[in-house]
Amino acid sequence: MITDNIKRVIKNRLCSNKIQKCSFTTISGVVAIISILLFCFTQLAVNAQLNPKGAMLEQLNNEKNMLIENNRELSEDIAEGKSITIITQIAENQLGMSNQKDQQIYFVPDNSLVAER
Repeated sequence: MITDNIKRVIKNRLCSNKIQKCSFTTISGVVAIISILLFCFTQLAVNAQLNPKGAMLEQLNNEKNMLIENNRELSEDIAEGKSITIITQIAENQLGMSNQKDQQIYFVPDNSLVAER
């Protein structure tokens, strides 16, 4: 709490002109203006601190989106590489393998042959 002496000193400094009436409203008005100015300066200081960080955050967000898109493309490439159709085409065209469509069954009429386990 402000003591009476301090109030008197503030009142005398603010009301140096004896003709002007000095009241509590004048003192509270000056305090309000000082408070508003102090608030404005602190907001400017906070914005000066946050502005570079906001730009950095935007840059990192763009990089994240680019990496997500690259990940999606790589996932599509992996899924395409695992496709049985693609594997069959590579085997036939590049490796020269073929799927033999004609199946032949051989019958051996020998009773002495026994399958081993």
